[in-house]
Parts: sequence; structure tokens; C-alpha cells
Amino acid sequence: MASPRHRLRALIEWISAKSVVLYDRPLMALTVVLLGAIALVDLALLIRAVSGASASHAGLYPVDK
Repeated sequence: MASPRHRLRALIEWISAKSVVLYDRPLMALTVVLLGAIALVDLALLIRAVSGASASHAGLYPVDK
């Protein structure tokens, strides 16, 4: 698997390449933006998983005490 930095760079290059081609196609441009957002969330979750943070520490899931 590629490093998060490499994945982010590839994502930015992909979005910038598509935005030039799809400038006159609003629906396709929206699709590119949404796919880019999904990829950024995926990358953020990957970085969080690598850093060792758990969902319970972030307050996302209730912890039984």
C-alpha cells in the first residue's frame, strides 16, 4: 500500500486533471468533487488508523463503564 502522502499527491493530481477536462460538464464535475471528498475521508481514516487513535477515544462510540 502507498504511503498517505503519496495517496494524497495522487488524489490532488487526479482531481486537477479531471477538473480541466470536465469544466463544461457540471454533473461530471460534481461527481469528481464527490469522489475526491470520499477519497479524502478514506485517507483521513487511514491516517487515523495508522496513528493509533481509536473511535472510542474520539467520542464516536459510547464506552461502557
